[in-house]
Amino acid sequence: MICRLLSVFTLLLIFSSCTKSIEKSPERFFFRSLGANKTGLQFENRLKPTPVFNMFKYMYFYNGAGVGAGDFNNDGRIDLFFSANQSANRLYLNEGGFHFNDVTDVCGIKFDQGWSTGVSVVDINHDGWLDIYVCRVSGIETLTGANELWINKGLKDGIPHFEK
Repeated sequence: MICRLLSVFTLLLIFSSCTKSIEKSPERFFFRSLGANKTGLQFENRLKPTPVFNMFKYMYFYNGAGVGAGDFNNDGRIDLFFSANQSANRLYLNEGGFHFNDVTDVCGIKFDQGWSTGVSVVDINHDGWLDIYVCRVSGIETLTGANELWINKGLKDGIPHFEK
C-alpha cells in the first residue's frame, strides 16, 4: 500500500512539475536556426556516390570535410572557410549581424576537383594575416591532388587575397 501511494505521489509530482510545452515556448531555447536568406551561407557538402567511387571503395566517403574559422580580413569578426569533398571550398566573410558574404570567386582560392578532408587556419608566415591549410586525399581510387596551403597576401578592395 505504501509503495502504491509513493508511486502515485511520484507520478503526480512529475506531471505537476511540467509547465508549458516546448512548442509553445521557443524563448526557452538558447539557439535558433537561421536560414541562408538571413546568414548568406549557401554552402552544402553534397556527396554523390557512383558505381566507380562510393563508400565501398573509400570507407571515409561520408566523413565530411570541415570548417575553419578565423578573422581572415582582420576586421575583428570571425569569418568561415568551408572545405568540401566533391565541390568547391568556400570562403565567407563575416559582415556582422550573423550575415556572411561569399568571396570565394574573388579571393584567389581556386577549385581543382580535389577531395578536401579538413582545414586548418594558421598564420604560417607570421605576417599578421591568417592563412588556410586544406588537407586533401590523393592516390585512392579516382582521387588525385595534393594538400593546399593558401597564403593570405592581405586585402584587395577589402577582401583577403590568397595565393598558393
